[in-house]
Amino acid sequence: MTTIPARPGRLVVPRDRVWRRTQIVGVLGPLDVPSPPRLRDALYRLAAIAPGRPPLCTLDRAGTRWRPVPGPRLAEHLDRVVRPLDPDVGGADDVLALVERGLRTPPADLPLRISVGGEHVLVEMSHLVGDGRHLDLYWSELLGRALDGGVPTLAAHAGPRLALPRAFAATFARHPGRLAAIARGAGAAAGDTPLTERGGGAGPDGGADPAFVARHTGPELLRAVRDARGGRDTGRSVAGILFAAAWSAVARAGLPAPAPGLWVLFDGRRFLPVPAGGVGNFVAGVYLEPADPRDPVAISTAMRAVIDSGRPVATMAAAAAKQLAPPIPLPRRGRGPAAPPSRPAPTLAVNFLPRLPGFTGLPWRASPGERTLALASTPGGPGGITVTMAELDGCLHVSITFDGALFERKAVRAMAELLCADPLGLVR
Repeated sequence: MTTIPARPGRLVVPRDRVWRRTQIVGVLGPLDVPSPPRLRDALYRLAAIAPGRPPLCTLDRAGTRWRPVPGPRLAEHLDRVVRPLDPDVGGADDVLALVERGLRTPPADLPLRISVGGEHVLVEMSHLVGDGRHLDLYWSELLGRALDGGVPTLAAHAGPRLALPRAFAATFARHPGRLAAIARGAGAAAGDTPLTERGGGAGPDGGADPAFVARHTGPELLRAVRDARGGRDTGRSVAGILFAAAWSAVARAGLPAPAPGLWVLFDGRRFLPVPAGGVGNFVAGVYLEPADPRDPVAISTAMRAVIDSGRPVATMAAAAAKQLAPPIPLPRRGRGPAAPPSRPAPTLAVNFLPRLPGFTGLPWRASPGERTLALASTPGGPGGITVTMAELDGCLHVSITFDGALFERKAVRAMAELLCADPLGLVR
């Protein structure tokens, strides 16, 4: 095999650096899980061909530089990366309780940490490593190669060089009018505040206080949603139906009425003129203001307009360029008593991950309707509610992260239950 040399202390590319404040915590089970030694062995095999890849690195304090771990310290490092689950952790509910802890206290210098035991896996990953679409193949490959003794080849590659410039050129070089239209638009990409920069991280320093709930359905719900979508001439999409239902579920669950728009994550890989394998982060958060956020047709129409314009690529480019500018100092905080938290209108962020082939291929020990797949990410600042909806073997898995200092867990749990009970009853 060809060895990929490690570059000491290399910078995180600006496209990834956008996500340095965001943590992803996931739970999968019940399934056949590798023992910690077997998972570490898979990472040793990765180190033999690609010693500088993220699982074999630490991060500097700012989250802007990868620091490859030297060979003599690799065993110590992998003991930190791969851990046994606490033996007191029993079923899925116990593991789900660990998700919130992972969001509140992420490992400061580890881009990836995996805890395995019993029938469940808990993964804590910096968004610097990859986005929701990437982690499906990335996590499942690490687990699969640990079980079968193979080499995790996807984790060994970083994707095509200059991916963002190539996508930008392919999208706008022949259609410069697209970029001009985006710049003129009321929601220009340069004016979009990236989801990742709306908050200052978790905890008492002014950012969100992360909390989390999860629910899932049987296969009949998504079948009903697809039936309701109808043909292409209806103007509806599955994502549009689910996003409209999520927006409506906020107030229906007893939370403050949300702002009239919503953040939607768009996968930018569709704009790449070359195969996107290995590209970790290639998504853009774009704020949509549909004519009626309760209407799936309005949301689907707004999403198609964003894709047709190339705005996700422009947004990614603007956000990456912003990382190259000197940071703006934050104002000093006064030492007076903290004001009690207000109840602002929630800012909703939504994502739908359909048909996850990597996770589907794992050795599950339960039928599709009895599986747990939770994918939680740092909420987008105070007032943020992030809804991640993932399809696994035809079943919908809903994960919601929110600011626990502002929103009642009971109400957010009701929101998740509404989405899993009757999303079609929530939309126009």
